[in-house]
Amino acid sequence: MTDSFIHEYKDGMKPKYRAGVLGAPLTTQSANQIQDMGTRLNEGIKNIEISAISPEIADGIPKEHFEEMRRLGKLTDSKVSVHAPIVDASGFTQQGWSEQKRVEAEKQFESVLNNAKLLDDSGNVPIVFHGANMFGADWDKTLEETYKTKEVKKEFERMGKKIPERPARVITVVDQIHGQVMPLEFKEKYNLGEETKDAWTVERQLHSLNRNHWDQEKLKVFSQMKEIMQIEPMKNQVYNDLQKYEKLARANALHEKEQIEMGKLAHSYNTMQSHIKTINEHVNSSVQDMYNTYIQCIDEKKLSEHDKLRLKEDKAALEIISSNLKEIDKNREKVESKFRPNMPKEESDKLSAEWNKFMADRSALVSQAISTMNIAPELFKPVNEFAIDKASNTFSNLAFKAFKKHGEKAPIIAIENSYPNMPISNAKDLKATIEESRKKLVNKLVKEENLDRKEAEKIASKAIGATWDVGHINLLRKAGYSEKEILDEAKRIAPFVKHVHLTDNFGYNDTHLPPGMGNVPIQKTLEMLEKHGDMEGVRQIIEAGNFVQNFKESPYPYALEALGSPIYSIGGAPYWAETRKAQAQDYYSVGFGEILPEYHFKQFYGGGWAAVPRELGGEKAGSPEKGRFAAGGE
Repeated sequence: MTDSFIHEYKDGMKPKYRAGVLGAPLTTQSANQIQDMGTRLNEGIKNIEISAISPEIADGIPKEHFEEMRRLGKLTDSKVSVHAPIVDASGFTQQGWSEQKRVEAEKQFESVLNNAKLLDDSGNVPIVFHGANMFGADWDKTLEETYKTKEVKKEFERMGKKIPERPARVITVVDQIHGQVMPLEFKEKYNLGEETKDAWTVERQLHSLNRNHWDQEKLKVFSQMKEIMQIEPMKNQVYNDLQKYEKLARANALHEKEQIEMGKLAHSYNTMQSHIKTINEHVNSSVQDMYNTYIQCIDEKKLSEHDKLRLKEDKAALEIISSNLKEIDKNREKVESKFRPNMPKEESDKLSAEWNKFMADRSALVSQAISTMNIAPELFKPVNEFAIDKASNTFSNLAFKAFKKHGEKAPIIAIENSYPNMPISNAKDLKATIEESRKKLVNKLVKEENLDRKEAEKIASKAIGATWDVGHINLLRKAGYSEKEILDEAKRIAPFVKHVHLTDNFGYNDTHLPPGMGNVPIQKTLEMLEKHGDMEGVRQIIEAGNFVQNFKESPYPYALEALGSPIYSIGGAPYWAETRKAQAQDYYSVGFGEILPEYHFKQFYGGGWAAVPRELGGEKAGSPEKGRFAAGGE
């Protein structure tokens, strides 16, 4: 290792982060995870994380390898966790969102969960899941001053919305019914007749988008109904003219030209009647779609008490209108079935009058229904919010299936905060996802397993939690956020943390450096998690794959140095951060050095692999051959 990477940790991190809680991921490039596990174990690493994050690679790991890794874990007193394949738990793809894709992801995760159970007989293996991989938002701290202006505050009051904790310059929204996605970007627009610009926040644009779309849907239905009203008088006139010719026809008094004209009128009448029927079908379909959107896309939790009461009254009124429409359509079809060629005029006129009345009543009811749906639904919703709801469906279903199959020994679902521009990437959204997942799991356990609610809540609290990736959250620096704000994120999520990913960067790219080589406040973050959460037994996986790829050596010793870890498991001096000062020799090599002499292991405590028979993973005395747990071993 070159001197450029050798640090003098004068104060260092507090010497309490022992190697026993630290761990390392296996290769992401191969399904042969068991071979890489041997290499990591030979380095003295106690916690291993299977990291086949590609779905294809993950599916290539044989079940027997999971069982063998369990045996290796027992033999070496090490533990294994799993990083699930990076599949969108919410159901997003490059084409948008679909429930089918969410269900497919859930099924794939279920397979991962069952394999993870094979790793530990005692159960509760942590599995790291990503909530969503779709672009969600570009945060921009520089917009905070804009959001504090009187004009923007007034606009949010008009919309009935709260000013967000963190402003976004760009967000992605999703059509909740059809799944299409589209971006919205902060803009400044000139007002008509003014020289000053008005701030169009992404929230204002979204509010306008939903309102305009709803108004357009209403206009579409009114336009269709207007077309019917325009055709009806013409159809009635044609009908009256046709009746005159039919009267002559019954008296055998039609000339050849009149017969031709009668045929044209009959064709015209049937065409208009068919067209009215088609438009009515479109109206029915449009109103049904509007009602479906109205019911499905209004989030009652966001409504004021007044609007909640209004929505309840509207739903009751719409049920009555729907019932009346069905009755009218039923009677209208009966009248239509009675029409026949050459029927008496009196009877025909009576049926026409009935039919016209039904159509008038129907138009009035449709207009009433549309007018009743006054609250514009959120057809378009921020991807960040939408993903929380859909991912919580996936995770609650997984946890429920795991509990039914494995009981108290079920693997732990540890949802990871992703990159800041993706959904479920900050403490607020991750906390909301966990709480919603637990809530849905509790309801399932109470309803389907007849468990007491308190018992169900205890199970849910254990089954679903967070993986906090300190490197991912540090990327908020790119959006202008400070170290204090990054630590506040750790404080908020601390009570939910069940797993940790330790990695370093400089706040702009997820460079996966070993702890201590970037500006991630790792020590302060760990202290925050310990102070506000329960870190007992929580594994801390060091993710530094890029470092390994670039510099061809293990990041683990440098992490031990940066974290101030004691060399011996009993704690106390010497510490890894001090070894470079004490000796010029590299104590991270397998030669042990004077502080870790080889005879210490061979003759006294027997703590290493040197004296273990080769069949059990050790080395033959005086032989250069490696054991099967060593890198490149059999």
